[in-house]
Amino acid sequence: MERRERQVLKRARRRLPGRIQLRERKWLDTNPALWLSARAGQERASIWVFLGLFYGLWILVWAVTSDSTVLGPVGMGINWLVSWVLRVGVASQASLWPAEARRSGDFELLLATQLTTAEMLCGHRDAVSRVWKWPLIVTLVMQMFIGATTIPPDATIWSPAVALGAGMILLSTVTLVFDLAALYWFGSWLGLRTGRATGSAMRALLFAQILPALLVCVP
Repeated sequence: MERRERQVLKRARRRLPGRIQLRERKWLDTNPALWLSARAGQERASIWVFLGLFYGLWILVWAVTSDSTVLGPVGMGINWLVSWVLRVGVASQASLWPAEARRSGDFELLLATQLTTAEMLCGHRDAVSRVWKWPLIVTLVMQMFIGATTIPPDATIWSPAVALGAGMILLSTVTLVFDLAALYWFGSWLGLRTGRATGSAMRALLFAQILPALLVCVP
């Protein structure tokens, strides 16, 4: 192993807490970029608490009433809020590691190792995926379930209400996945280019989400 690589690993290990899991040590030995990026994704518990609270609230409403006029607005509001939390979270984590690595000098050390650009990008992508993959899957499943419960119970399978509901569910699912992918790539690029994590996340949300949504509304 080259001297620069040993320096990266030694520097990273000094930051490891005493109770760190063996799995994270394997990340460090396999791909230092994965471990450095994964340090920014330690908010997993709060993500699951948030999802549990809001989807638990909707399940409670669903258990109390089967009125689609009540379930629809409540479900749409919860889906909108959760999807934006995912957007903000992915944009924040995607921009955090490149910005922090550039500012602290870790990025220059990684460039001096035998890691290729593709391996560094894969490490960053895997770190973001480890935090947000399962919350995204749960959110997509709940979006489909909430959308299905808002369809009138007396509607037939070939009725316009079912077709419209299925189309809206599919559209929201595909839109969320592509939005998160765009925020990941744009936030990562901005974080690396500017070296400012918060500003990069806000700019990614502005240019990849808010402005396109406003332009769609322009007649």
